[in-house]
Amino acid sequence: MYLSNVKVDLSNLNQKDIPSDSADAVAVNFKVPDKKTGEIKAYDIVCVGRKGSNYSIRIPFSPENKEKINALQKRLAKDEIVRVVPDSDSINISLYAFLGEKGNLVSGVSVKADTFSIADDEEDFIV
Repeated sequence: MYLSNVKVDLSNLNQKDIPSDSADAVAVNFKVPDKKTGEIKAYDIVCVGRKGSNYSIRIPFSPENKEKINALQKRLAKDEIVRVVPDSDSINISLYAFLGEKGNLVSGVSVKADTFSIADDEEDFIV
């Protein structure tokens, strides 16, 4: 069986108490491929994973995503962890493994989504 055939969702990556459609974000990184233009191609939302690990959700640059990233950064400045919900229709989670230059095994997970939303804490507690 190939790694590409293994079905993985966010519940496999997250700590046990996080809903399977969500992730706990702790930081945002910008992917800038061309240092001359400074053009941002994508954002990486760094999330808390199992056993103290972390993983990133890659979100492509768009004006809509830029506004959401700015809102996420403001929330992260206030709170250490912010719950995000990647778009369930576009999320793609892939496992990978390959041999590095020195013969060591490099493995991990790639998570991509077209967009995301910030979970509103107040909605979580409505009875």
